[in-house]
Amino acid sequence: MSDTGDYIARILRVDIPTASGATTGLTVLWSSIVNGMACIMLGGGEPGTTQTIVVYVLTQQGRRLAPRIELAITTETDAVEPTPAPTLSSSVPVPPNAIQLLDEAILLDAAGQPYLIA
Repeated sequence: MSDTGDYIARILRVDIPTASGATTGLTVLWSSIVNGMACIMLGGGEPGTTQTIVVYVLTQQGRRLAPRIELAITTETDAVEPTPAPTLSSSVPVPPNAIQLLDEAILLDAAGQPYLIA
């Protein structure tokens, strides 16, 4: 995309089609655009498995991309439940690049989504 002047404008969703659904299964905690790149925070994962992650993105020029990522979960540690990400009262995850006001409130858009420092 760099040769076209296009860039990632939004992460539409992140799916893990191979996730087991177990409480210790691989889970998306939050996703955000950081320094122009799609950034996702994952938690959990069954040791000894390889998980497929699909990141659905929309570019500024209207392109839709869905790159697949293969992530090997090593057997070096035991399976544990993921630590929940910070969330708003509406259960919307708050990524670390959300804009926080002086009173520690998170700045939200009209749809209730955090404004991000990208």
